[in-house]
Amino acid sequence: CKITHASGGRGPAVAAGARLATGSILLILHADTQLPKHYDKVIRHALTDKKNVATAFRFGVDRQTIPDNICTWPFRIMEFTVNIRSGLFQLPFGDQAIALPKSYFIQLGGLDDLAKVPMLEDFILVQRLRRFNFSFFFFPYSYQIKLLPLTALCHARRWSTGSASVWKINLLNQAIMLLHTFAGYSPNQIYKLYYGRDPLLPTLSSTS
Repeated sequence: CKITHASGGRGPAVAAGARLATGSILLILHADTQLPKHYDKVIRHALTDKKNVATAFRFGVDRQTIPDNICTWPFRIMEFTVNIRSGLFQLPFGDQAIALPKSYFIQLGGLDDLAKVPMLEDFILVQRLRRFNFSFFFFPYSYQIKLLPLTALCHARRWSTGSASVWKINLLNQAIMLLHTFAGYSPNQIYKLYYGRDPLLPTLSSTS
């Protein structure tokens, strides 16, 4: 096992790990995401089908990490809508553990411009993957981001302030995607809006 440390946000961190990876498949996920059992076999099997350019798991929130004073029905609604988004619109994100061939990652700029973005690296990567071909409902497709039948569990820490935080954070995430997609905001500009400071310069500091 190799551990690498990078500054400058998530894009440099993902790229640093990808550079060290010796396998042909990359698995990109958030640190607080718990993978399902036999995740590796399921991913490898799905990617043997050449029409699957990438895979992602269904989204779920780990119920054991939700504080007792917070009701769970907003999380159930969020899980339902995220999985609809991922299945119909092919828009999974890092908390669903995106897997793809390393060759595709490199081809789509994973070690180039994506290695310099402090955030939105998963959103930008997925948008580029979708350009292989777009499918929706019953229309035929050539390629797809395959939503796997198993569930990856996300820690509830980001919503720990209460049920209202589920809606607040989801609305904020939607606003961020709209700013980037339609208003032309760069990941650096969005980072500054989100965190109130400029991102660190992207660097690879050490490997162990």
